[in-house]
Amino acid sequence: MSEEKETITPTIRKPRKVAKRTIDPQPTKRKTKIAGSEFVADLDDYGLETSSEYIYWVGVLPKCPVPGLDVAGIGFPKMTERLIKDPLQSGKMERIPGLGGFARLTEAKVQLLRERLPRVVLRFTEDEGQRDEPGTGQNMGEMHIQPRKGYPVTIPSKKDIKDGSRNRYIRGDRDEPAARYMFAVLCQDQDHPTRGEFCPPSLEETGLEWPDGVED
Repeated sequence: MSEEKETITPTIRKPRKVAKRTIDPQPTKRKTKIAGSEFVADLDDYGLETSSEYIYWVGVLPKCPVPGLDVAGIGFPKMTERLIKDPLQSGKMERIPGLGGFARLTEAKVQLLRERLPRVVLRFTEDEGQRDEPGTGQNMGEMHIQPRKGYPVTIPSKKDIKDGSRNRYIRGDRDEPAARYMFAVLCQDQDHPTRGEFCPPSLEETGLEWPDGVED
């Protein structure tokens, strides 16, 4: 006897129809269109006030132990580079290092700098004077070659100490004011600011020249 094999016909399901979503081009009461003017600030509501702003040549001096300081949102770099075209090689750019950088200062930033900078000190980990680089026998004490090592320390405000968010400042025997190692020189040509040819005096020596009056 021969066994008859049962043939199973697979069931093929038809793909489910997905209703298409269409946008009715005709306006209906359910639709809302927000005018573009509602996303634009009405500056006339705020009036018009002018704020003086001047460009300064700022930075830290070569003898500063760190490559830069940031105080009151103002960056004081030791060195920055600018790109210039090499006149001998057409199209090639050269990086020229320069002391410090440029910053735009407003009266608000000047006020904040006056408030915060007196609470910034540099804590040196080495004493002054000439030194020998270990293992070389070469004097490396010149500040422009290798400045003294150190780091910045911020003196907490009385409020920070009172609410417990900061510990009391304990003066170190090598702590010095940061202003002694920083400079800020008002650029005479505000349209084309330039760096000076020599290291300027420190902020401690010159203070900050501000063309407009500053409230006390």
